[in-house]
Amino acid sequence: MQSLSHQILLVWGLILSEFTVPLFGAEPPAKPKKISLWTGEMPPSKGAITVHMPSQNNGATIVICPGGGYGGLVTGAEGHGIARWLNKHGIVGVVLEYELPKGRSMIPLRDAQRAIRYVR
Repeated sequence: MQSLSHQILLVWGLILSEFTVPLFGAEPPAKPKKISLWTGEMPPSKGAITVHMPSQNNGATIVICPGGGYGGLVTGAEGHGIARWLNKHGIVGVVLEYELPKGRSMIPLRDAQRAIRYVR
């Protein structure tokens, strides 16, 4: 298991990386686009991401993992609200809607890993 400091460094490395991956054409979509993480693949999951594109993109993207204590997802204020705030600063906000674990803690982690891989 990785230490917390290693995980923090990994997240900062992802945030500070200098690369751009276009998700859409020249114009961002008018409203956020929801994308399934596991379409037609195993393991089946309800995991999905919603991509909020800013009008002026600075090339940065942040994957937002909303809280809820594994008992629910607070995607409003802790997800889409943060994504809209990031958009005002030119940052793409990607809200992860991970599957709730129901006692299996690796389920949300698997969805988070898949979301980061997709965004990269």
